[in-house]
Amino acid sequence: MIPTVEDMRQGKLRPVYFLFGDEEYLVDQALRRFMDHAVDPAQADFNRDLFYGEDLRGEELFRLAASYPMLAERRLVVVRGIERAPKRVHDDLLVYLEQPSETTCLVLGAGKVDRRRKVFQALKQRACAMEFKRLAPARLPGWMIDRCRERDFELPRELALQLAEQLAEAPLRMVAGELDKLMLLVPPERGGRIGAEEAACALGMEPEATAFNLADAVFAREAGRALSILGSLLRASSASYGLLPALQRGFARSWYIARLRDAGRRSSEMARLLGNGGGRKLGDWQIKKDLERIRGWDTGSIVRACGRLLEADLALKGGSPLSEKQILSSLVLELCRI
Repeated sequence: MIPTVEDMRQGKLRPVYFLFGDEEYLVDQALRRFMDHAVDPAQADFNRDLFYGEDLRGEELFRLAASYPMLAERRLVVVRGIERAPKRVHDDLLVYLEQPSETTCLVLGAGKVDRRRKVFQALKQRACAMEFKRLAPARLPGWMIDRCRERDFELPRELALQLAEQLAEAPLRMVAGELDKLMLLVPPERGGRIGAEEAACALGMEPEATAFNLADAVFAREAGRALSILGSLLRASSASYGLLPALQRGFARSWYIARLRDAGRRSSEMARLLGNGGGRKLGDWQIKKDLERIRGWDTGSIVRACGRLLEADLALKGGSPLSEKQILSSLVLELCRI
């Protein structure tokens, strides 16, 4: 477990930390916490060192780690990208782990690692290891809300859900960048509360241009409105992430609801069945809203729409010479005409 800022300031640190995982942005954030708080700023010039794995040579890192801090109780040595260090450095690291210095905090950051390699097995056993996995889509809204709160901004949950839908496929570093833009745009008199206007401006979108509204327009078979929303979303490259997955999720849910509707299930039964599948309790009003959305859609039409969405997915992944805009525009138009 990464120590808190207060623990760092009090010197409650382990000799070696190993921070790794697919979500390199979160690894970098954790490394930054050590850089900012593990050493007294007044002594940082003498007792804080940062290395990059690909630049390490010979025993330089371990000579420094084994040396005593200058006029302080502890030295901090941070390495970004230890997985990219030469084999000789990894061999020396195995030796260092046998008896690490008690007056040095060695923090090693890595992206995806080969877990079969001896050095990484040893780090997981002998260091304080923490893995940063890619954030699940369901956790993204909460992460966005927390990140804004840390900077004294309030991101309403409804808006966080909309942004997360649009940015679900984007790298977390890009999501963080979009949030930074949002916070810069909030007027002082708003008291730190982020509104739809700031979100629209930050993403280069019209306020009504969201993945939710695109899906609503498609289900309503309003081709003109759907194409207008799509064009606005595609003009903002970051907002185009997750458009197709959002439509796929919407039609998959609608297919299930349509089958339950055809079977004569009541809305309360649908809420129970859908809620159990998602691990949460749904309200009857949510199902009624879903049923209203697919009014005029029979199950066969929804199945054909799902097939067309699959074809578009394959085309976007390299199965077509057409551009993203051409593929998605054609898809939206066809969905509205099914």
